[in-house]
Order: sequence, then C-alpha cells, then structure tokens
Amino acid sequence: MTRVFVNKANRPHYGLALVTVLVLVGWGLRVYQIDRQELRGDEAFSWNYVAHESGASALTRRIVTEGDPHPPLHYLVLQGWVSIFGDSEWAMRTPSAFLSLMLIPIVYQFAARSASQSVGIVVAAITSLHPFQIWLAQDVRNMYQIAIGFGMVSTLLLPNLLRGKFLHWFGYVLCGTIAMYSHYYALFGLLAHGMFVALSSPQQGRRGGMVWWVSAGASILMLVLPWAFVMLPIYAQGQLSDPAQMALGEYLVRTGSSLALGLTIGSEIGFVAAGVSLLLCIVGTVYALRNCKRSWAGLLTTWPLMALLGIYVVTYQRATFNTFYFLVAFPAAYTLLALGWLSLLEYKNISRWVASIAGVMAIAGASLALCNYYFRPEWSKNRGMREIASIVEMEGRSGDLYITNFPDPAQDYYLRNLASLPVYMLPRSSNDEPNQVKLEISSLAKLYDRLWFVPVHAVQWDSHGLVQEQLSTRFVREASYNQVKLDLMRFVVDPNQANGYQHIDADFNGGIKLVGSHVLSDDRSVDEGLFHGSLIRVTLLWVTGGQIKDNYTVFVHALGMSDQPIAQHDGVPQFGARPTSTWKVGETIVDVHQFTLPEIVGTGKVKLAVGMYLPLEGQRLSVSDGSDHVIVAEYTRNGHR
Repeated sequence: MTRVFVNKANRPHYGLALVTVLVLVGWGLRVYQIDRQELRGDEAFSWNYVAHESGASALTRRIVTEGDPHPPLHYLVLQGWVSIFGDSEWAMRTPSAFLSLMLIPIVYQFAARSASQSVGIVVAAITSLHPFQIWLAQDVRNMYQIAIGFGMVSTLLLPNLLRGKFLHWFGYVLCGTIAMYSHYYALFGLLAHGMFVALSSPQQGRRGGMVWWVSAGASILMLVLPWAFVMLPIYAQGQLSDPAQMALGEYLVRTGSSLALGLTIGSEIGFVAAGVSLLLCIVGTVYALRNCKRSWAGLLTTWPLMALLGIYVVTYQRATFNTFYFLVAFPAAYTLLALGWLSLLEYKNISRWVASIAGVMAIAGASLALCNYYFRPEWSKNRGMREIASIVEMEGRSGDLYITNFPDPAQDYYLRNLASLPVYMLPRSSNDEPNQVKLEISSLAKLYDRLWFVPVHAVQWDSHGLVQEQLSTRFVREASYNQVKLDLMRFVVDPNQANGYQHIDADFNGGIKLVGSHVLSDDRSVDEGLFHGSLIRVTLLWVTGGQIKDNYTVFVHALGMSDQPIAQHDGVPQFGARPTSTWKVGETIVDVHQFTLPEIVGTGKVKLAVGMYLPLEGQRLSVSDGSDHVIVAEYTRNGHR
C-alpha cells in the first residue's frame, strides 16, 4: 500500500510484542469466570448430543436423523474432548476459549498482509478485547471458532496457492474442508476468495493461479458433497422450510449492533455504535480501494457484503437467526473498521478529533458490555437453573415429579445428577392437542404427590402456556422460587398435604362451599406474618352441591383495624375463566386471588375475608351462620421484610 500508518508498530519486534500482550490479555478475559455462566439452550443442546451418544457413528446418525442444522465436526470434537475431560461447564467451554485465543495472531497476520502491521495490531486488539468475542469464547459451541480459524488460514494460504505451490494448495483444501464441516457459512469466505483471485496481478499468479484455485475449490466441493447429498433433502423438509419475516432494516441493525459491541449492551447504545462502526467501515473501504493492493481490497469488501447478503437470504427459508452468524466474516469487517479509524487519525484536522472520540466511545462501550456480561445477572447467560437444581435437590422427596413444558436441554443438564427425580416433558410434542395435555396431567396427578414446574415461554412449544394454566387451576401452588430469570413452582396434588393449607368448610347459600384456603406472601410461607409491600397470593378451593344459575364475583379482602379493607381483589373465579354458572356438581374449583399489602404505618392484625356477591346489585351471598363473609386466616402485620 502507498501510505499507511508508518510508526513503531511497523517494526516486527514491536508487532510481535504487542500481539503477545494481546494474547495474554485475551486469555485472561476468556477464562475469567468461564464456568460462572450457565449453559444456554444451544450449548446444552450440544451437550445433549455428545452425552447421550456413544461413539462417532452413533453421534453422526443422530445428527442426520434429527436434521441438525449444523455440520458434524463441532459435535465430534466436543464428544472426544468430553470423554477425556468431562462435561462441566469449564471443561466443555475450554476448547472454544483456546480456539478463540488462536484467532488473535491469525487475524493479525491477515490484517497485516491485507493492509499494514498497524492495522493488524488494531484488529488483533479488537479481537482480543471485543465483548462479542469473549461471549462466544465462553460458549460450548466451538463451531464458529473452528470455521473462522481454518477459514482464515485458508485465506493466508491463498497467495502462495496462486503461485502453484502444492503444499499450500493442499493446506487450502484441508482448511477449507474443515471450515465447511464446522459451519456452512464458512462458504462465504471461500467464495469471496474468488474476488481476490480475479483481481490478482499477473505477478501474483492470476492466470495459472485461477486454475489452482478452481481445482482447490472443486476438491473442497467433492469432499463436502457426500454430506450435502445426505443432509440437503432433510433440510428441505425441516430447517429450510420455516421462513422468517425479518425486515431488512431490523436485520442490519441487529447485526451491526452485535458486531459493534456484542450482545450485552442496551439497544440504544448498540444502535449508535452500529452507526459509528458502519461509517468507519465505509471510510475504511474507500481507503482500502485507493491504497491497498486490488486483490486484498476486493477480498476485504466482498467478504462482509457476501456474508451479510447470504445470511439474510437464508432467513427466507430458515426462521432461526443469530447475530453471531456474521462473525464468520469478522476479520474483514474488523480490518475495514481499523482502516477507517486509522485513516482518520492520519489527518490533523477535525478528522483526528472524530477518530479520537470514536476510540474513547469504543473503549467505554466495550468496558460497559464486558461489565454487564461478567457482573450483571440480567445480561449474563444465567437463568437460575443451578439454583433451581439445588432447591429441588434439597427439598425434593419421593413422589415428586419435575415437569418441563419445553424441550430445554439446559434443564436436563442441571438436573442430570438428580437420579431420583423423574422429569416429564409436557406437551410431548409441539402438535399435542389441549385435551391430550389435560388428560396427561390428570394421569400424572394419580401417580405423583407434588409437581415441580419451571414455565418456559416459547412461541413454538406450549405457546399459550396451557401447562401452567392447568397446574394453577387444578392444584394448590405450595411454593414458588424466583431465580434470576426463571420461576420454580411446586404444586401439591392433594391440598390437604400442602404446607399452610387451612380447612374452612364454610357453606354459602345455594349449595356453594368454601372447602379450604392457602396463603403465600411473596411466594413464601406466612409463618412469620405479613409484611408491608408483600404480594399476597390466596388460593381458594370451592365445590358446589347443585347447579348455580347466577355468576358471582369472589372477593378477598385484607381487613385492618376496625375490620376496614386495606387491600383486596375482586374477580370472577380463575381470573374470569370459570364463572360460577359453569361449575359442575362435585367439581373442585381452584381459584387464585392476588393483591399487594400496602405501606401502612404501624403493626397489628390482618384478617383475610372471603365471600361472593352479585356484580350488578352488589348483594353478598350469605353464609350458613348468617354472615356475608368468611375469615379464612388472621395474621400479624409486621414492618418490611
């Protein structure tokens, strides 16, 4: 190139020293708290494959049978690793961390050859410190690092391949094949090599080199075709038959935000960072086209554009999209960004100030994103499954069943050591009819005493929350534990066995009987009384001895001094789903009411009064003793918990 960034970093020993420092810093960031983050769903999915299949052939058969959307190499590598080092989070993530670390010197070489050593240092620094790189380095699914790493090595071999060097040709074929068997999107980098070949000068071997490159590409194709012939028909019926409706603007913003600062930053900051990064990449593209060798400039511009367009086109056939897919082209994108930033620094006018401000913003944004990832639960991968497994282990007993309403392998992973606790998935498939789910819950209630449940909200499985609705309207929720991002609930089939259950047996006129009640305060037992600001959950059990013609409203009032209501909830039973006129003779109606105890100065007694009234007239239904309500519980009102 004609004029790029001549400084101390252009001296080889300075470059080597800086890259060494970046590798050490990058390693520290990649292993720091590597096992503190829980396995996310896709990570646990990989574990599920390698933990339940013995041998490479069985694993490959399962990949083919289930039509997994990824090539097999990642699973095979992970299977061999786990067989030696075990399946802890630390053990399974270590290969990703190591492979991610190796990318630092590789991308340095790429950027240094395509632009300059100064650009290489900046790109290596971005790779070492970028929150997105750290996030992916602490992820079990090492397919991205393998694909990127071997794709980069094939790129570095490309110039000598064009000169007809057989060993480089062989290395190119080997690395390209490994990249393709790691992630299909490695294809975009290999195709972008065509631009490098087309723009190469005769001195680089363009004429004869084209033959060498085409033969290498054909060899990679022949090695990948057997897998393609097996999987493409399966994908056509599964993974590639579920189109998405993602707007181009949304796609670009999500991808740009993640590429700029990763997944652990607010959308507003990410949007600004994406805009700044885009501008720097445009400046870098112009600079590369003017100053870099044509072949390298063509590769730098073609690779990201081809990946960006190709991945978006795939969404028209496959709904699943993750922004880290675009990282297959990050070496070229980061190089363009570094070129743009350094080119602005060359000038002494306002451009240098703009570049300086952009650099400070990048450091601040990356620091915030890393702090969010490491230290703020809402941004971490943690959902609370470790804590849930611990609670179930401590409080579980014979006769318990754990129900999951989504095929979440992360739950299987963290419950794997609880051999005495059976786990049951309901619905059994995404196509189960509601009546089938209801019948299965009835059958399970005959076999088990307590049902543990963690609701997972997913559009493709139990999308209407039928399982939680059925459990909540048929059984007493004895306890609930909020853990990070998940809620663990425990339902008791026989209400008489629930801790804190109160027998009432109060007869109302018209054959309605209030059988019993159960009270939770902030999902805890009320042994210590009620506290200001607490969420009170009152579960009522009703039965009727005859057909009810009218639709009554149920009220639950918290009575303070002088029996005046201080909080209440009035509503049609089961949040409007079961008006009293729909009650069947002998049927038990589980009816839940919730309200918050207000901030009241002082302490004293709180009574919970329950009754019914006609909503239009406001006339209450009488109890057999002549009163118009039943006191189901009385507690001491304390201060703050």
